[in-house]
Amino acid sequence: IMGFRLALSGELPRGRPQGEMTFTLEEGDRILRNAATLAVRPVDFGPSHSVGEHVRARYETGPEFGRLLIVDASRAFLADLADEDAQRAGYRTAAELLEAGRSRWAWKPEDVVSIVRFRRLGVRG
Repeated sequence: IMGFRLALSGELPRGRPQGEMTFTLEEGDRILRNAATLAVRPVDFGPSHSVGEHVRARYETGPEFGRLLIVDASRAFLADLADEDAQRAGYRTAAELLEAGRSRWAWKPEDVVSIVRFRRLGVRG
């Protein structure tokens, strides 16, 4: 069974997930297309994740769509995010990311956000 899992995903299983992250349908689609490897969240939005954690990726509507490995987690002022960060999150510019967060969480440029970089481990069918 482990050989089969290794052949399908390219990695050995890491045991049970240690938490979960929720995403909008658009964010989940970006992750599934490998267009996003970073999530920006308000600091108080759910539990913080540690480097090396294996988490479930879920849509806000409930279903799990994959597993993620947390490779970096930090905090920054929203105004300090560069276009490169926004592109890793699946947006074209930092201004576009700010606008998306403004409509979803009422972000302001002086807000502190969590920046979570991840690697996709697999997809649930």
